Amino acid sequence: LLSDDDAPVRLEAVRLLGLLAQDHPVPYDADSATIRLPDACFMQVCGAFFDSDRFVREEACKVLGTIPKVSPHYMVQTLTKSMLSDKKLDEIEQTTQEGEGDYRVSESTSLLSADAAGAFVVALEDEFWQVRA
Repeated sequence: LLSDDDAPVRLEAVRLLGLLAQDHPVPYDADSATIRLPDACFMQVCGAFFDSDRFVREEACKVLGTIPKVSPHYMVQTLTKSMLSDKKLDEIEQTTQEGEGDYRVSESTSLLSADAAGAFVVALEDEFWQVRA
């Protein structure tokens, strides 16, 4: 649905992803090698930041803030436009362990989606203030 030709369909798909993640939050488990539902929804919504329709991008920004319990390494990936390597994520892991206490990046970070790369940066650089707000 996120790749449908009609923008209203894509808009509703983004909303549904947010509702799905809210209805089925799973606590963060650093030892788990599987992608959790909130993380999968988070990455799909990040992909909507690159949509051609302003309203879909705007809704993606709103929905992203409602997705609970997203793994820290997925959120970190949204802050840079390039994919972070395992080594760089390990450095971030050490920093967050020192500063926050219990965040850990699993060794299977290759599961990071390219959609998440730079999503926050893209939203902040959007030409429409409604998306940036």
